[in-house]
Formats: sequence, C-alpha cells, structure tokens
Amino acid sequence: SWGRGTIIMCTSGQYYNDALGLLPYGLPSEFAMVSVLQTLPGQLLVIPGYWITGSLSKSKGSLFLLRILIPITALLMLPGIVMAFAPFMWILPVVVIALNYTGLPQVPLFRMIAGVAPPGRMGEALSAAGITMQAAGLVSNLMIALTSSRVQNIPMKSPLWVFYPLAAVLQFCAVLPLLGNPRHGHWGAAAGVVEDQVMATIYAAVFGLRWLRKSQERSPHLQEASSSTEASADETNAAEARV
Repeated sequence: SWGRGTIIMCTSGQYYNDALGLLPYGLPSEFAMVSVLQTLPGQLLVIPGYWITGSLSKSKGSLFLLRILIPITALLMLPGIVMAFAPFMWILPVVVIALNYTGLPQVPLFRMIAGVAPPGRMGEALSAAGITMQAAGLVSNLMIALTSSRVQNIPMKSPLWVFYPLAAVLQFCAVLPLLGNPRHGHWGAAAGVVEDQVMATIYAAVFGLRWLRKSQERSPHLQEASSSTEASADETNAAEARV
C-alpha cells in the first residue's frame, strides 16, 4: 500500500505536464500553475478527511474502518487516468485531491499499530512501520527507474497513466491481510474488537501492578542513598563551620 504513493509521486509531475501539452515548450507561468495545483488543493482539502477518519476510527474501530477505506481509496487512484484523455487544467485539482485522500488508511493503521504494541514498546512498533514504509518506497523507486523509459515508448498519448491503475491494484491488495483473524495474538484494542479491548485493559493493569512492585522494591535503596547524601552534606557543612 505504501509503495503506490511513491509510484504516483515519482511520475505525477511529468505526467501532468505531458498530459496538458506543456512538454517541452510550455511557458514558465504554466509550469508554475501546474506546480501549485498539484500541491495546495490536496494539502488543504485533505485536512477534513483526516479529522473525520480519526473520529470514525475512534468510534467504529480501526479494523472495521481500515477494511472499508482501503477499497475506497484504491478507487480514488483511478481519476488520475482522466488527465490523459481530458487534459484540462481545472481537472488537475480534482485528481490531486482524490490522490491525497488515498492516504487516509494510515490513520486507523497507525492507531492499530500503537494498540497492538506491547507496553513500553510503542516506539519500537511505530518505527518498524516506518522502516516498512521506507522499504516499500525504495522498491517502488527502483521499479519506476527500470520501467519508466519503456512505458514512455508506448505509442499512446501520455502513457504514464498506466501507473495509476497499477497503484490502485497495489492499494487494493493491502486489504487481503485484514480479511481474517491473525493466527497468533489479536488485532489490539484500537481495532474495536471487544475481546481485545478487555485483554488490553487486563494487560495494562498487570503491567501497572508490576511497575508499582518494582518501584517499591527500589524505594528503600533510593531512601538509603538519599540519607547517605544528606549525612555527607551535613558533615561537610559541619567541617566548614569548624574551619
């Protein structure tokens, strides 16, 4: 799923300019307009989408929402094909906004990762997701480097549009691991499963009691160290007073 974003990001700029007929003789003002339209509308109008997704993830459960969002956002990849056959400047913001909304599954996904992580190891779990994201991006960049020149030689107008259905297929494949239940462990409390929420509460209570017991075991040693420090400070003050 993360690889599809890199595929689109690597090819979108050249694809938009080619579809609009700006290559190679477009005006600087036209290139500047394309640059603005492929960034600002999506960045601004995707904010409500993230807010709504976060609210739904909390109320409906991350797993339920993730299973719905992945197919929907896969379909949102397809409007990019329109630029090849209807190359109008006003269509570009629509395509860009749709593509920005394809990142919404990350909200329930990272909420699930944080919920599944063992107590005290949330940072480790999130960093593993980040490493996976970067690895997927690296593989996608290699694929683009090896195939883009061949795709551009296809005898059709703006042939880079073929990467958009490919990205949609990759996005849709992300739903396959979520169709069943894991063989070992659970999805975590953030998934919205009642059993996992109960077990997460129990584990949190057990971990809290364990931490309290260990802190009480260490407290006598801390008190002894504090007492010895205070005694040495009193002796130092007394010695200075005698001098």
